[in-house]
Formats: sequence, C-alpha cells, structure tokens
Amino acid sequence: MDFAGFAGFDAAIDAALRTVASPALMRVMWLATVSGDAAVMTVWTALAVVLLWAWGRRRQAVVLAVMMSVEPLLVSALKQAFSRPRPPLADMLVAPPSGLSFPSGHATAALLFYGLLALFALLGDASGRRKASMVAGALGAAFLVGVSRVYLGVHFPSDVVAGWLVAGVLIALGGSWLALWRHVGGPEHPLKPTPARRAGMDAALALAAALAAGALFLQACSNPLL
Repeated sequence: MDFAGFAGFDAAIDAALRTVASPALMRVMWLATVSGDAAVMTVWTALAVVLLWAWGRRRQAVVLAVMMSVEPLLVSALKQAFSRPRPPLADMLVAPPSGLSFPSGHATAALLFYGLLALFALLGDASGRRKASMVAGALGAAFLVGVSRVYLGVHFPSDVVAGWLVAGVLIALGGSWLALWRHVGGPEHPLKPTPARRAGMDAALALAAALAAGALFLQACSNPLL
C-alpha cells in the first residue's frame, strides 16, 4: 500500500504536537503509552473479566475476553499485510520498538478495552451522569494512549487513526454479539447492588486499581526513556 496520501495529514499532526512539547508533557505521554503496553493491557483485561464475571455480567466478561484476545492477532495480520516501516529513528523520543507501524497496536488495544467498558457502562443501570462520566473517562484514556504514540515518534498519526478504526469495528462486533445473545438467551441478571455487595465491589475495584498501578509501574521501569 502507498502511504504517500497520508503524508500531509501525518506532517500536520506531528507539527501541531511539536508546538506543545515540554518535559512535563513528555512524562505524561510516556506513562500514557506504557499504560497501553501489551503486558499492562493483559493485566487490566484479566482483572476486568474477573470482576465482570463476579458481578454477574458474564456475557460482558466473555465478550471482553474474546475481543481482547482477537485484537493482537488481527493487528499483527494487518501489520504484515501493509508492511509499513516505523517513522525515522531520528524522530523517536524513546527506544525504538520492534515490529511494523500500521496500524498502531497500542491505539487499537486501548480503544477496544476502554470502548467496550464504556459500552458496558451504557448498558448498565447507573444514572445518566455517572454513565456520561464513565464513558468520557474511558474514551479520554484511549485517546491519550493513541496521541502518546505519535508524540513519542513511534507511530505516524495515520497509524493511530487506523488503529482506532479497527477498534471501532471490534467494538461494534462485540455490541452486536451482546445484542444477539440477549435476543436468543433473554436478558442477563447481574447481582443487585446491595450495600454490602457494593462495599465488596468497591474493595475489589481498589485492589484492581492497585494491581494495575503496580503493573504500570513495573512496565515503566522496564522501558526507560532515552
């Protein structure tokens, strides 16, 4: 595939990001990109699947597990099919990653994970304001991971956009699967949030956050900035 048609778009986004570059933003972008690493995403996915299953949202747990397992296989196949090299080494602010460039695996995995959680939130029984905050937080986190890949110079902007498009297709497939499952098997009946159960869920979430933060810290330490 000829990527010359993306050159103008890629250059414009790169130039815009360079105008806001700073040491503090560099650190933020580094943490964002590490949060989308395969090891960290695996930990977060496993925790989310376990929690969803424990809360009685077993169909959502299955959909999340399957889609997050399919994603790296699909991205790897697309990378091989398009065979786009990484940006020039001189543009990279971190150690050069291995593998090809198009689409961005970090962008795909992050939007798929957070996008599915946002979809699950919309299907839940929380208040409208709570749903809006959860969706905004999830999509904001996914957006930051994608932008970080461009800021650090390890992907072209078009790689990230392509990753988001792939994730969008997988989210649509996951949502369709849930809808079909509901049509065939009837509605699922998650556990009712009694005060004791809610306290247990909050404790489980706190533990999940601590474990995820630990995985993030270890991954960040293993990939130092140049």
